[in-house]
Amino acid sequence: MKKYKIGFRNRSALEQINICERAIANLAKTPEEHRFNVALPEVSATIAAARASHDRVQVLKSELRTETTRRKELLRVARQRVSQTCALVASNVAFEPQKMLAAGLELEAPKLPIGKPAAPGNLRAEPHDQDGAVRLRFERPVRRCTFEIEFRAESANETDWKRYDPTLRQRCVVKGLTSGVKYCFRVRALNAHGAGPWSNLASARVR
Repeated sequence: MKKYKIGFRNRSALEQINICERAIANLAKTPEEHRFNVALPEVSATIAAARASHDRVQVLKSELRTETTRRKELLRVARQRVSQTCALVASNVAFEPQKMLAAGLELEAPKLPIGKPAAPGNLRAEPHDQDGAVRLRFERPVRRCTFEIEFRAESANETDWKRYDPTLRQRCVVKGLTSGVKYCFRVRALNAHGAGPWSNLASARVR
């Protein structure tokens, strides 16, 4: 006995409905004595209901895309207006905590780093094009910190460190050095919890 099958597998919902409609349309053309008392009206009604459901799903998908776009725009406007309103209220209450809370504003605690920072990494020193200057580069151990720089002549006593102006950047130029002298440098990071350990030593001879 031959086996027959209809290709529903790996087809979309719409393709499956189309296959069902074509199959029933073809069956309706066959003589009644060859239908074996198949209730075509009931099958056709089920297929019609599936078609109507599919069409409704497509409409809902379209409405959902439209509403999602509308919601995105409304949220953008809402955020902008709320931010402007809160800024206006905050400026009128002189940033007094009780008045700000009464106005519906949330107080955000300052974000402080946890503990002292680690030592800046990979300190490098190289002569600068400018006479009497050396360029320093190093890696930042934490996001919010200040860097303290110290230097001394290589021939000087190991405790004879001199402090240079602090910086916020990972690259800086130390100026006012003596040409022809080789200097040693070290850097450490400071934050609200204090100063961290010194970095590795780096040296360079000044032009």
